[in-house]
Amino acid sequence: MPVDHVIRLREPWEMVPLSTWRQTSPGQWEQVDEREASESGMRSAQESARTGAFFFGRVRYVRRFGLPSNLEARQSVWLVIEGPGGPLTLELNGKSLVTVAAVEQSGGGIVEAEVTRQLNERNELAVTLELPAPNARGRGPATGPPASDGPVGQVRLEIRAAAK
Repeated sequence: MPVDHVIRLREPWEMVPLSTWRQTSPGQWEQVDEREASESGMRSAQESARTGAFFFGRVRYVRRFGLPSNLEARQSVWLVIEGPGGPLTLELNGKSLVTVAAVEQSGGGIVEAEVTRQLNERNELAVTLELPAPNARGRGPATGPPASDGPVGQVRLEIRAAAK
């Protein structure tokens, strides 16, 4: 389908850490909830985000946006996410859109969903993402940290014309 217009959902994304990884022994990691991680003196996901360090664990990113204006009857709105770094769940206005168990890492992967009928005047997109435990050297997955314009790479709304 041809794309009539693109709206990029860049900053600001609100980051809500849900869990993180703790190293139990060399090369061994366990997942703990964010409250337990903070209580045990580990650096929290929020602190990692502030300092630019890469976060490993389960995190929810939230972005609010308005209804695209001037939509025509022949057009539809698609949510497109490029390059998820791991399994993710998408919710729009509190309703589940899609759950992706795995995304091809080598090509970055693209997740898309048609959302025209789910949009309101004000909208809230939530992306819950699983970022795997660091490898034995303490480094993250091959894809590296999330891109700066979204939680997982580029996140955008595409206004598409219906096929003729």
